[in-house]
Amino acid sequence: MPPRKGSPKVKTGCRTCKARKVKCDEAKPKCVRCTSSGRQCAGYEPTIEHGLAWYRPQQLTAHDQREGRAFQFFSHMVGPVLSGPTDSYFWTHLVVQFSHFEPAVRHAVLAISSLYEDFHEGERVTRQKKGNAFAISHYSAAIERIKGTQDEQLMLLVCVLFVCVEYLQGDVEAALRHCKHGILILNKVGCQSWAREYVMPIFRRLSFISFFLGAKPSEDALVPGLIGFEAPMPPRFESVEEAQSAIDDITVHAIELLAKGDESGKQPLQTRLQEFHGKVCELDATVPPQESSKKMALCGMKIKAEMARIQVNTIDGEGEMRYDEWADSFRRIVALGKQAAEMKVAFPSERPRASFTFEQGFLSMMGFVSIKCRDLQTRLEAIDLMTKIPAPKEALLDVGTLYRVGRRGAEIEHGVLLDDGVLERNPVAMAKLSFPPEEKRLIGAPIEHELDVIKNEDGTTSYRRTVHFLKKDADGVVHDQTEYLLDQKPGQVVVPDLPYQPGGMRDVNGPHKALVGSFLNVFCFLAAFAPGFSRCYTVTLKDTNNPEPSAERYAASEHPTARSNGDDESSKHVHQQQTRDDTSTHLQTVPVGRDETTGRGGGGWGQSDSR
Repeated sequence: MPPRKGSPKVKTGCRTCKARKVKCDEAKPKCVRCTSSGRQCAGYEPTIEHGLAWYRPQQLTAHDQREGRAFQFFSHMVGPVLSGPTDSYFWTHLVVQFSHFEPAVRHAVLAISSLYEDFHEGERVTRQKKGNAFAISHYSAAIERIKGTQDEQLMLLVCVLFVCVEYLQGDVEAALRHCKHGILILNKVGCQSWAREYVMPIFRRLSFISFFLGAKPSEDALVPGLIGFEAPMPPRFESVEEAQSAIDDITVHAIELLAKGDESGKQPLQTRLQEFHGKVCELDATVPPQESSKKMALCGMKIKAEMARIQVNTIDGEGEMRYDEWADSFRRIVALGKQAAEMKVAFPSERPRASFTFEQGFLSMMGFVSIKCRDLQTRLEAIDLMTKIPAPKEALLDVGTLYRVGRRGAEIEHGVLLDDGVLERNPVAMAKLSFPPEEKRLIGAPIEHELDVIKNEDGTTSYRRTVHFLKKDADGVVHDQTEYLLDQKPGQVVVPDLPYQPGGMRDVNGPHKALVGSFLNVFCFLAAFAPGFSRCYTVTLKDTNNPEPSAERYAASEHPTARSNGDDESSKHVHQQQTRDDTSTHLQTVPVGRDETTGRGGGGWGQSDSR
């Protein structure tokens, strides 16, 4: 196994020193290294006689050439990029190591490898086309292998792999179920040192994944938070991983604050944000430009902190205009995004170019600016950065869709057309068009995750995504009108010059029309800190399993080959009144009720599953 980059792995010592990846003097009951520097020593892990071995006597071998090729493809092309700019050790070392002796891990890795390669080559997974048989077969085998296991630590690792499979398959409900069960296991049994160091941080970020999807799941499917894994912010950050842990904790607290609408926690969080900013800038100054992955990761952390600052300070405001006074913060976010884009070009990463990343990154960050910033120039710069920094797909979000929705949002709110590129070259005109009145602003646009498959006359296949544009009138009633966005290939962001048609229609593909709606109110698709939800758009997620976390119950999750291709009537939007076929679209713009949000924080474009 190739040596790990950076400092040697810390195998002993207190929990705090291991999390910081520094050598511990192992003094009892509290280590001197922590107490002398003002840190809180978190104590030591209990001695475990029988932990997970790094190697097992019998290693697994590929059954055929295709399996061998898929495993090599994962090792060299997939694993190194799944983490985005963050530390890739989990995917490149831990997962690969376990795949040599754990069949469930091996099968899951082969499924991920095959699905990633399909996505890389432009394949789509839809209701009509569920993916290749090789991937589904190995995913099914992984589920069968994990059934009945009593090894919770192994199950936590496999759970992350299953979430990755569902991300690639685009199954929101299944991804949330795996997130939920993994976190329940962590909350019940905790984790050993290796899992605490490499697996727990991933679940920390997965614990707020549902807040990125634009619709509030039912209570029994809401991903719970991690309990008891918070760590105090150290006097200074000595590693990028330490800074990442701090911003993850801040993100969790910000989401909790916004979800509850609790203003009492506003000041302490602002203090933590200010403290974090100083320490992360100090760390950034010590990282050379050549270490582009670390520099980009630090840029992303600064952006997340700025996003949290905006959301926390607008928690007690009303309407979309409350974001206008934070225009300078939006500009700082875009400036940091530009820095990341420049570093990506000037110092290319040694990793392969990613088509998909498991971790959410710059796509959600630039998307936040594109929906909440009404300074038109800053807004368009953020939309442009979507095509320059992120991979074509981050977790459940894809560049092509969010780019198109972001541009349409700008067109609707500012009353402009962006297809010819003329406006972007005229800063004076953009300044005059900035900051539209409240009645013209969109409170969001939920995106149905399921793609419509269109067979063209020339034999090619196109894909169409449905977006609901919501708008609130003077009486507080939310109205819905729908637009279809042509989405031909993952990550494709070319915006064609399409003339408007009479009657509010836009010709997108011969007889297939995309309705140009008046954008309307919805909720955070990706604002990492904007969990405002309405009763109008809810994704009903079914979990028929016993909620008690155990290996056997978790492994009993829905089998991938047993999924129904039919619509789940319970998850349809009951207020959507429209019919459509392959040649025409008929839409009724209908009121969907008053905006009765549960929690503050405002909204954004949202993804809403149509299953």
